[in-house]
Amino acid sequence: MPEWHRVCINYKQHAGAGLYFDICSRAHNVVKKIFAGYFMSFHSKQSGFTLIEMMIVIAIMAIFAGIAIPNYLAWLPKSRLNGAARQVMGDLMAARMKAVSQNCDVGLAFVADDAEYKIWTDSNNDDTIDSGEEITKDIHSDYYDVTISTTKKIEFHSRGTANPYGTIALTSSNSTNSKNVNVRITGRVMIE
Repeated sequence: MPEWHRVCINYKQHAGAGLYFDICSRAHNVVKKIFAGYFMSFHSKQSGFTLIEMMIVIAIMAIFAGIAIPNYLAWLPKSRLNGAARQVMGDLMAARMKAVSQNCDVGLAFVADDAEYKIWTDSNNDDTIDSGEEITKDIHSDYYDVTISTTKKIEFHSRGTANPYGTIALTSSNSTNSKNVNVRITGRVMIE
């Protein structure tokens, strides 16, 4: 409890109530003036950073950038390769689901050293690709340095099985990395 508050309580007990309020209000005003001057001294100073502090911060940021940028640039080709593999896997899984749901054959054709692959739906089950049944997908639109390095035609049947089954290999031109998208005879698709 502050000293001025104890003084006010003692005066209240010994003197009348009027004297108590007068002494307490005077003590409160004195404390208020003392602290107001103390806090005003902080606000009256100019605040900011010195040139040396700014240069130190910029130097630290430059060191962190020098460490992070090479790692980031090495990570980008791997990320694009993973993204392309996920896109091919997603299209294979969508083709399988479409074959099952529409009770027809859905196929995908991959060509080596190309970035495009074709998806077709044999809606009338006549084993020929009619107009309007074929869609061409291009992985270079999102993943410019990834190519398909396997020639393969995979067809999903109405039961969800794949024939022929096999592996679609994707390679990145900026690195030695490659990803394989495997299609099992049961129709299961996974990235290895």
